Amino acid sequence: MKQPLLCVFMIFCASLVSHAQTTQPNIILITMDDCNDYIEGLDGHPQISTPNIKYLMRKGALFYNAYANSPKCAPSRVSFYTGKQPNYTNVYHNFDINCNLTLEQSMAFNGVETYYTIPMVLKDSSGYFTYSISKNMHCHNNLHGYDMDTEDECAKGASWNKVTVFDHAAEQIDVLNYASTIDEGLPEYHFAAIPDSLETKLQDYLSTDSAISFIEQVAADSSAFCNKPFFMAIGYRRPHGPFYIPEKYFLPAYDVQYDNPGYKINFDSLPFEPPTTGLFMPPQPDVKYADYFALPENGVARALIEVDAVYSGIGIKINSKIADGIFPQFQPGLSEAQREALFYDSYSANMIMAYMASIQFIDAQIGRLLASLAENPDILNNTIIIIFGDHGFSLGEKNHWKKGALWETDIRTPLLVVDFRNPVKRKSNATVGLIDLFPTILELTDTPEPLFPDGSSYLDGVSLVPLIDGTTGS
Repeated sequence: MKQPLLCVFMIFCASLVSHAQTTQPNIILITMDDCNDYIEGLDGHPQISTPNIKYLMRKGALFYNAYANSPKCAPSRVSFYTGKQPNYTNVYHNFDINCNLTLEQSMAFNGVETYYTIPMVLKDSSGYFTYSISKNMHCHNNLHGYDMDTEDECAKGASWNKVTVFDHAAEQIDVLNYASTIDEGLPEYHFAAIPDSLETKLQDYLSTDSAISFIEQVAADSSAFCNKPFFMAIGYRRPHGPFYIPEKYFLPAYDVQYDNPGYKINFDSLPFEPPTTGLFMPPQPDVKYADYFALPENGVARALIEVDAVYSGIGIKINSKIADGIFPQFQPGLSEAQREALFYDSYSANMIMAYMASIQFIDAQIGRLLASLAENPDILNNTIIIIFGDHGFSLGEKNHWKKGALWETDIRTPLLVVDFRNPVKRKSNATVGLIDLFPTILELTDTPEPLFPDGSSYLDGVSLVPLIDGTTGS
């Protein structure tokens, strides 16, 4: 950040003393990577099971129509952490942030002179101890926004007082090496049901361990963290791939032998009546992918859909299996073309179940965190938990897999705010965005909003607190 911004902080840093003398809430910000609306309560899929997030929905405000600022990781994260839309940050693609530079250098390279981040403002303007665990900003491995020169955590500059990072290297030996031997996936979409015994080796499990350890340390001696309220951001890597997830989180229909069709019908043909041995597939038009083929052949929409090449990859994978002699009969009387189509859908069903297993695994980690907080009620009862995905994820709709397009499936995401100081169940149907996170957190913590050097308003979003506390309609 350039020097003129320091004077802006001086304007409202005077409030720091008065804030320190009041009881401010702790904030736990949980980001799920690539998480679409496959969450109980969002109606994304009838067979998903997320009991811990569902429990939190009974305690807080669910935003039913929440949308990401971008369908890609880096632009979305830079946007909601800085409170500015991508047309201000000039980050539209993951490669628009240079992970070999500091955040300040990268923003300056993009022509951005003035920016703030949520932890920066909470730390410098409201006296918070800020702790980042794993992937929060996109360049998490290079510790963007972290002062590595100052040893005293209480005296650190930049955005974070403390940083803990787990990446794929943390899983390499025990998980990735094993999973690669049973990987059923594609180069663009790896998946495998790994033994349950490997769960403790997954990076998100380790991240949860770190969060639990931090809570226990704060409960034992808050002076170790400067006697300040804390802002702890937990960046869960999943449900982002590779979808190497313990077997217990997969639906029973997951079957890599393909002895039976792994799917049933489009789940828009509800009511859904469990139990079922198969997977309800995402809805399709009467003629499969007709909505995709209706798009202009050389248009932007098709280009966005085709960039990840998953659709063509499935076809190549199926042909490869057939060439290797793996071609299930499925049922008597089917033509070869019918069997091939059924094979394609059954393979796609496994891909979807691997994604769903990833979400259910993350829900279990949230449950572990909640159990730790329950054992420390003094902390829990003064904590606000915010859970969301950085953007959505497509699973075959419009012939599209993964993210990067502007369809509902790519940009709709869970958003849940639970204030344990006054837990009240609410559901808002208002259309909101992750751009609203920054002003919402500032209002929840009674922190002044940052300004441009000329004193004008900086934030692009609006606070959701009136919807959270019910002072305005939904």
